[in-house]
Amino acid sequence: MKTTKIVLLGFLAIMTLFAAVSCTEQTILDQFLKAANQMETTSVVYTSDSLTEEDGVSSAVSYKEDGTSIITLSETTNDLITFNELRLDILDLHDQIVLQREGIRALTESIREEINTLKDAGYVLLEDDRATLQTAIDNLTELKNLLLATQGEAYQRIYDLRGSYTRENLPQIITVYTEVIEVLQYRYELLQSATEILQNAELLIGDYLEN
Repeated sequence: MKTTKIVLLGFLAIMTLFAAVSCTEQTILDQFLKAANQMETTSVVYTSDSLTEEDGVSSAVSYKEDGTSIITLSETTNDLITFNELRLDILDLHDQIVLQREGIRALTESIREEINTLKDAGYVLLEDDRATLQTAIDNLTELKNLLLATQGEAYQRIYDLRGSYTRENLPQIITVYTEVIEVLQYRYELLQSATEILQNAELLIGDYLEN
């Protein structure tokens, strides 16, 4: 009877250990997926789908003097050339950011599917892999917060320029565009870092599956 009790206690201890490991597993995977989802959502919120004439980055800006004479951008000066070059830089950076955003979206969906497969199979990760995912969670959270800290410093400043595209305002516009480019470049680098983290996590989780 005593031996049976000892065996039973040992069995319960083992089952408790497995349950604890499984619970930890679910937690780390769920936390990582949550961090990935938050990064994806933030990347969408801080990336306009398009920059068009109504957004301020117009394709045809004209200047009206004394309500009569109209001079278009084809009659360029140094400031007008600078304005157009900066505008094209903004559009190019914007396109790159959109590509990064879509890449993050695709990676997050792929990771979601892998995590669901792991859960369904009842698989667990090794301790060092869980630690790696925890570091990834912390890094994604930091990147998200850094991205959030740039609120109002890029697209909003472009939107605020609407209706002010005149030669008189060119120095101010050029200043705003220059500063916006710095912010967009910074956001692009943040999204690049997030992409790398997600790619590494996808490979780590995928190692446990038949991929």
